[in-house]
Amino acid sequence: MQEILAKLTQQFSRNAHDELARGMEAYMKNRFVFYGIQAENRRKIATPFLLQLRKNYLADYRDIIWYWWQQDQREQQYTALDFLSYTQKLWNEDDVYFIEQLIVEKSWWDTVDGLATNGMGFLLKKFPHLFQRVRFWAESDNMWLQRTAIIFQMKYKLQTQQDVLYQNIEMHAHSKEFFIQKAIGWSLREYAKYNPESVRQFVQTRDLPALSIREVKKTLKSL
Repeated sequence: MQEILAKLTQQFSRNAHDELARGMEAYMKNRFVFYGIQAENRRKIATPFLLQLRKNYLADYRDIIWYWWQQDQREQQYTALDFLSYTQKLWNEDDVYFIEQLIVEKSWWDTVDGLATNGMGFLLKKFPHLFQRVRFWAESDNMWLQRTAIIFQMKYKLQTQQDVLYQNIEMHAHSKEFFIQKAIGWSLREYAKYNPESVRQFVQTRDLPALSIREVKKTLKSL
C-alpha cells in the first residue's frame, strides 16, 4: 500500500507546474500549497493508482485517506475525496467521527462541501439515527461543522428533513460569516426546487441575511 501511495506522490511531483500552482494558491487565498495540476489531469494521473488501492486495500480506506490528508499539497486532499467515493459501501456508524475529523482538518469550502454532502449526506441516509449528531455540528464553535449542519441534506430533494434544515438555519441566521450566510442561501435555494411554498413562507417570516436571500432568489424569483 505504501509503495502505491509513494509512486502516486512521485507522479504528482513530476507533473508539477509552478505557474499553475501560483494561480491555484492565489485562488485559495494562499491557504494551501499546490502542485499546479488541474483536475482533469490530476484524475488521469491518479486513477490507475486509485484502482490498485481499491482492488487490494479498500478495507484500509481510513489509513489511505488520512495519509493523503496529512500531505502538504492540496491535490492530495482532492485525491482523498475521489477515493472516498469508492468506499461508501464499507462505511459504518463510526465513520461519522472520521468524516468530522476530515472536515475540521485543513478546512476550506473546496473539501468541506463534498465531505458534507457526499460524505455526511450519504452516511446519515444509511444510518438515520445519526441525525442526532447534527445538533452537535450546529452547536459547535467550528464554522465548518456549522456549515455541514446546514448543507448536508443538499441532495435529499423531497427526502429533506425540513424541520432539521430550518432549525439549523434559524440557529445561525444572524451569523456574520460569509460561508454560513452562503450555506443558508444555498441550502434553501436547492430545497426550493422541490418545496417552493414552504421555502417561500420560511424566508418571508424570518430575518435572514441579504446574501442568503439573494441566493434563494436564484430559484424563487419572487419573495
